[in-house]
Amino acid sequence: MTSFGGQEPMRAGDWQESKLRKFLTIAVLCVVAAGGIAAAIYMIFFAPTDRADARGRTALHFKCEKCGHEFEMEVRKYSDWAAKNKPAKLGRANCTNCGGELTGVKMEKCPQCHGYFTFEQATKAAAKAGGGAEMVCPHCNYDLKKGMAPRRGR
Repeated sequence: MTSFGGQEPMRAGDWQESKLRKFLTIAVLCVVAAGGIAAAIYMIFFAPTDRADARGRTALHFKCEKCGHEFEMEVRKYSDWAAKNKPAKLGRANCTNCGGELTGVKMEKCPQCHGYFTFEQATKAAAKAGGGAEMVCPHCNYDLKKGMAPRRGR
C-alpha cells in the first residue's frame, strides 16, 4: 500500500494513542501553570512580610552616638532604607529621636544576659577586664568570642 509522504498510514489505535498523549501533556501543563499562579498569589497577598537577617532577628537595635537614644528598626525597613539611601557606613541608621544622620550605631545582644552593646563597648570592656579576651559583654563580662566558637563549625 502506498502512503502519503513515505509514511505508513495511521491505524485507529495509533490515532487514539496520540490524542491521549496530547491531552495528558496539555493537562499536565495546565496543572503546572495553575500551581505557579497559586504560588504567585500566595507570595503577593498572603506570605509573611517580616524578613529576618542571617541570625534570625526581625529587628535591629541601634544607639545614637549624638543623643544616646536607643531604638529598634525592623530588618525589612532597614533593608529597604539601606537599599534606597545607600549609607556610607553599614550598620548605621538615622536616629529616630534627634534626627541625626547615620548617628545610630548597630548594637549586638549578649547571648548570656541579653543586654545590648556596641562592638566598641565590647572591645573596651575586654581591655578593661584583661585576660586576653577580644570582646566581652560590658554588662556581664561574658567572653563573646569564646561563646561563639562552637557555632563556627556549622
